[in-house]
Amino acid sequence: MLAANPLPCILIFTSDKRVYSYSINGILIASLNNSSRNKIYPKIIRNSFFNDCLIYVDSSRKVIVAFELPSFNKVNSVLFDRNVSSFAVQQNGEFGLLGYEDGSFNFFHPSTKQI
Repeated sequence: MLAANPLPCILIFTSDKRVYSYSINGILIASLNNSSRNKIYPKIIRNSFFNDCLIYVDSSRKVIVAFELPSFNKVNSVLFDRNVSSFAVQQNGEFGLLGYEDGSFNFFHPSTKQI
């Protein structure tokens, strides 16, 4: 996974579906073990407060979840009525684009959760 800016931590994704956050000098900061079986399309964005966030589609494919880095504090989650097959978010987190399994798409505003 690539980030546009240097991160305050090193992220490691493991085969047991956990994500670990380490400091640059190797100290474990936090781990994320969500009930989600898969973290689909993980991305890192910097929001308008200049905080880095890890966002991904939950394996249910109807929820996008955001966690603040490096602590993995949950910032936001957005539930959709259809299965999300892909998504993209502007680097500053202002707007997103959702692609659905039926081929349609929508723009959304992550902070207000409005489509």
